[in-house]
Amino acid sequence: MPWKAAEVRVSRGRRIVIPRRLAEELGLEEGRRVLIEVREGMLIVKPLPDAIDLALRGDYVAEVSLEEIEEVSREEQERVRNPESLHLRERKTKASF
Repeated sequence: MPWKAAEVRVSRGRRIVIPRRLAEELGLEEGRRVLIEVREGMLIVKPLPDAIDLALRGDYVAEVSLEEIEEVSREEQERVRNPESLHLRERKTKASF
């Protein structure tokens, strides 16, 4: 990607406004988190991925089936409703090894 630049003025409180065309190109909207770095005398602003970005464009690190998700969900629901029953089941599982 070629360098794109815009001249801006540092305002009160050392604030810098990112010009609309640059912000739109990076997908920066109000409330979006960014990482600011100083490298070789330059200020670099990098958008940080949010949960939606990761879900839509992030790397997949594991494959999980719907059945596995449902099983974990049932176990969590049981744990919340009846914490003792899950604790007893864990003890039985450990004893069988």
